[in-house]
Amino acid sequence: MNRLLVVSFGEELEKVLSIIDRQKNQIMCVITFPVNDFKNIVKRHNVEYAFFYDKIPEIVKEKYFDYVIVSDVIKDAGTENRFVTELKRCGVPEEKILNMSHFASFPFFSICNALKNFTDASEETRLKYKFFVTGVSHAYAGTDVKEFSVGKGLNLALTSQDLFYDYELAKIVLKNKREIKFAVIGVAPFSLHSDLTQCVNHPRALAYWPIVKTLHNSAIKEEVSFEIFNDAYLKSYELFDTDIKFDGCLRFCGQNKNFFMEDWMNVRKLMANQEAKVYLPTLEENKQILKNYVADCLKADVFPLLVIYPVSEFYNSYFPKWKFEEVRYFLNDLSSEYDVPYYDFSNDQRFSISDFFDIEHLNMRGAKKFSKILDKKLTALEKERSN
Repeated sequence: MNRLLVVSFGEELEKVLSIIDRQKNQIMCVITFPVNDFKNIVKRHNVEYAFFYDKIPEIVKEKYFDYVIVSDVIKDAGTENRFVTELKRCGVPEEKILNMSHFASFPFFSICNALKNFTDASEETRLKYKFFVTGVSHAYAGTDVKEFSVGKGLNLALTSQDLFYDYELAKIVLKNKREIKFAVIGVAPFSLHSDLTQCVNHPRALAYWPIVKTLHNSAIKEEVSFEIFNDAYLKSYELFDTDIKFDGCLRFCGQNKNFFMEDWMNVRKLMANQEAKVYLPTLEENKQILKNYVADCLKADVFPLLVIYPVSEFYNSYFPKWKFEEVRYFLNDLSSEYDVPYYDFSNDQRFSISDFFDIEHLNMRGAKKFSKILDKKLTALEKERSN
C-alpha cells in the first residue's frame, strides 16, 4: 500500500482526493491552506491529519511517504507550481511528486469534447468530419474550425503539446476515422527538440493519461497511475459534456487586444537560452514520430499536410534561425519522401502584428483569417485527389 502526502486546497483538494484509490493507498496527511471549506473536505474524505502550508518542511522531514500528490490552482504559464518548488526545496525528489494541477483543467476540455463529439456522434454526423488538426499553441490558437467549408473538423492542438502526444491523439482519430480526409500536422519552430517532460508545462503529461492511456519519458512510471488513482481518474474525460466554443477556449485573447509588446520582447529574450539548446535524442525521436505519423495517415487513406503556422516578425527575429531552418529542411525532406504538401506560413506577409495577441499566437481575427486560407488549401487538395 502506497503512503501518500497530499498538498492542495479548496476545489483542487476536493478534486484530487476524489481520484485517489483508497483501497490501495493510505493518505498520511493533507497539507492545505485555511480556506473556508477545508474542514468539510477532509471530513468528507475521511482524512485523519491535515496541516497548513507552513508545515511542509516539518512534515517532509518527519513523515515517511512514497509519493506526494499535488494539485494547485494554475497561475501563469511558464511559472513552476509553488507547491512543487517548495517540496523540491525541502528535498523531495521529482520522481515522488505527482503534479495533478493540470488534471481536468480548462484547456483539456477542448480536446476531450472534440474527441467525445466525434467518437460518440451519430453515423450521419461523423460522416461530416473531414479533417483534424494537431500541434502546439500556434495551432490551438490559430485554428477556428467553424471557418472551414470543406467539412467539420477537430482541433486537437494544445499549448506545449509535443509530437508524441500529437501522434497519440491522431491514432484515436485514425482508428475511428469514417470520412476524415485530411490531417493538418502543425509543426512549430521548436517541435523537433520539444518533449513535454522537459518544458514548463510538464505536469500536463499526467492529464493526458486518461485520454491516450500512455505516458512518455515521465519521471512517474505508468504503473503508478494504476496503483494510485481510481476509475474516476482513468475515465474522467468521458464524463465531460461541455460544449466549449472557440472564443471560450481563447478567452485570454477574446478581445483581440495585444499584450504590451515590450513585455513579450523581454520574454523572447529570456527564452532565447532555452530555445538555443539542442536535445539530440529528442530530435531523432521526434523525426521518427513525424515519419510514423505521416505514414500511418497515408495507410489510413488520410492525406497529411505539414504546416508551420504564422508567427509575427518579432518572433522570427528572436527565435534561433538555425533551429527554424532545421525544422524547414526536415519538413521539406519529409514532404518529398512521402509526396505530401508542406506549407510554411511563418513569414506570410498577409499577416500583420494586429493579427496576433502576442508575438507568436494568432488572435481570434487572425485565426479566422488563417483558417480560411487553410480551408482553400484543403478544398483544392480534395478536388485534386478526387480527379
